Amino acid sequence: MNESQKTNLQSIRILNKKYLVIVPLVLAGIVVSVLYKTPGVSMDATAYLQMARSIQYGMGLGWIATWSPPLYSILIYLVDRITGYNDLLYASGVISAFMGILLPPAIFLLTSTVFNYRAALAASVLAALFPHFLILDFACDPEITYSLFLTISLLLLYRTIDHKSLRTAVVTGIAFSLTWMTRSEGFLIMAFALTTLTLLQGIRFYRTFVFKAVLMVALFFILTSLPYLTFLKQHYGVWIVSPKSSYVLAWMKSRVYKDNDKGEVYNDEIWGLNSEGKLRFQEPAGIRDLAGYLMSHPAKSASVYLHNLSLEIPGRIPNNSGSQHLPQVYPLYLVAFALFAAFRRWGELSADKKAVILAPFLILLVLPIFTEGWWKYLLPYAPLLFITAAGGMVMIADLAAARLRLGQRLAGGLLTGTVILLLVYFGVLNRQPPSPPTSEFDSGRGAYAEESRKANEWAAHRFGPGKNYLTVWNKSIFYLDGLWTPMPMASQYQIIQYAVKHKVDFAVFELATANVNDKDLQAAPQGFTFVDRYRSSNYDYILAFYRLNDIIKPEKP
Repeated sequence: MNESQKTNLQSIRILNKKYLVIVPLVLAGIVVSVLYKTPGVSMDATAYLQMARSIQYGMGLGWIATWSPPLYSILIYLVDRITGYNDLLYASGVISAFMGILLPPAIFLLTSTVFNYRAALAASVLAALFPHFLILDFACDPEITYSLFLTISLLLLYRTIDHKSLRTAVVTGIAFSLTWMTRSEGFLIMAFALTTLTLLQGIRFYRTFVFKAVLMVALFFILTSLPYLTFLKQHYGVWIVSPKSSYVLAWMKSRVYKDNDKGEVYNDEIWGLNSEGKLRFQEPAGIRDLAGYLMSHPAKSASVYLHNLSLEIPGRIPNNSGSQHLPQVYPLYLVAFALFAAFRRWGELSADKKAVILAPFLILLVLPIFTEGWWKYLLPYAPLLFITAAGGMVMIADLAAARLRLGQRLAGGLLTGTVILLLVYFGVLNRQPPSPPTSEFDSGRGAYAEESRKANEWAAHRFGPGKNYLTVWNKSIFYLDGLWTPMPMASQYQIIQYAVKHKVDFAVFELATANVNDKDLQAAPQGFTFVDRYRSSNYDYILAFYRLNDIIKPEKP
């Protein structure tokens, strides 16, 4: 066989290996199809669905886009419009499932680029069955979409460096913009990766191709993000990167640093009104505000930070929300393989590869400022753990073959056996867990949720779609099939002015008392007229609706 024939044979083998990406794609498709279920409506889901509904009714992104990035909601609207189902919750489930199917192949492509096809197959098939991914494959949450966009962005970033292609840098900037518009911490991941790559170039970094590529990525990130950045500028009055900064600062004071016990729904630092009549979380906040708060009690801030950091350590990361029976989101056995790989060379451009794959984990040093080690916030970076761990598995197998004289087939068999055992383990965990005993509290909460859903569906039928409702944040807003204006924590006069400004049709009040009769309900608050109510026949629950008066001239208190 001459050199030309050898080269052609090698090209065919590489081409054949590329087709292995079909394996995780098919596996993920089968698993998601078999386990598929329509998402439930959570508190966070309400916000994403209502933003999509605002677009649906021709109101644009609406006020919620000053709170959460809009891309996931835009996708919900587009899928609903294209399919014609007229069911935003169903559309959100289609998106999450579709992104969940695409994530393992994206992991395969990134792993094969950084390591090899053996590692790519191991990482991607394990990701296809990992239980935590599958939870969010069936949830109205943007995390699985964010994970996919982040994986694609990092793949494009490395290919930019590897191929020295400024055209790929342009696409990379666009991909990072989509990642940021799905979850705002995507900006930090881009910043960590680009900064690390630049620092690796040394003192004369400004003369390197990498620096040119970094500038190109940053430029097209800004250009792609400019419409949303401008939207935020119009609402906040300043240029900001994170639309949720004020909300997160108020939330962390209450829930993380325990400065009060207001929570998220009845927190005047979030839902109160400022002197301009805007919700207080819509005031711009930045690093200076965060630093000022943390430095006001430095000892406490350090203690809370170290505690939260400890909950990100594999083996201590808490599971919750129905995932208590699952393994760690960063399993110790994968972490061990990943650590082995982290201290070894990754072939050509080893430092650049590590920068792309490992620099994003710097986010784990930022998250403890704002939250405890909640698996949902850590999951988007689990693909990078799977990639590094798979690389470690292959390195160990190759070392065993070379130094222990096990032979390539035996070493490969051990690698394959390890992956199969983990796949079986994940498969067993994905079986429906036994339902835990239902407590009296859980039963009451379930009954309330059911009655609230029925009440809001009754209202949607009673008043018709597209009405603007003034109400507090709750899971059942979605069932009203209308727009949501948040009920501010303010005086009666301020609430009325806020309702007038935002063209509210109905104010909604929940009452959990059987002692209220219809005559009491008709004694409407100033500026409102009683319209109708839903009264549960089997639960202590009333939902009352009041119309904003046509002519309102309230007197200031």
